[in-house]
Amino acid sequence: RLKELLRTRLIECGWRDQVQMLCRDVVREQGVHNLKADDLIAEITSKGRGIIANCNLIQGNVFCA
Repeated sequence: RLKELLRTRLIECGWRDQVQMLCRDVVREQGVHNLKADDLIAEITSKGRGIIANCNLIQGNVFCA
């Protein structure tokens, strides 16, 4: 249930859409034929985590619904 709540909150705050846009930008920059999945993951992971910090997913120590 916690995973479902977290997934819902990430979608609500726009995180998923922002990560998709980051992925598209990386693919455009490096080219779809020159990019491996592992390289894309390495590039996006830290940026995606940074976006989470900007989302209001947690208030105090309790997840908000």
